Amino acid sequence: MFLVELPDEKERRTIFEIHLGKRGKLKSDVNVIKLLKETDGYSGADIEAVVKETVKAAFISEDKSVTTEKLLETIKNTKSISVTLKDDIENLKKEYEKYNFKKANTPSK
Repeated sequence: MFLVELPDEKERRTIFEIHLGKRGKLKSDVNVIKLLKETDGYSGADIEAVVKETVKAAFISEDKSVTTEKLLETIKNTKSISVTLKDDIENLKKEYEKYNFKKANTPSK
């Protein structure tokens, strides 16, 4: 058994780049660094949902652009898994620590 932690800053950056890129929205008007500061505790699925919601809102608006500000607004209105399942996550972490399970992102020796 192993524990998959929530993504760190580097991993969240990659997740944003993947989801924005596959929708053709990874452009100069999106500052991914600003997004990272506001998404600590977000899972990959949370980040994908933020991108999808922002792209959908842009699609139905007159201004079709996806910008840092629009993504930040969506983030502000989104509750991450680390908030909605905070107690469950803490309990799981305690159990994993109790049994000294390996974290999934820990390199093997």
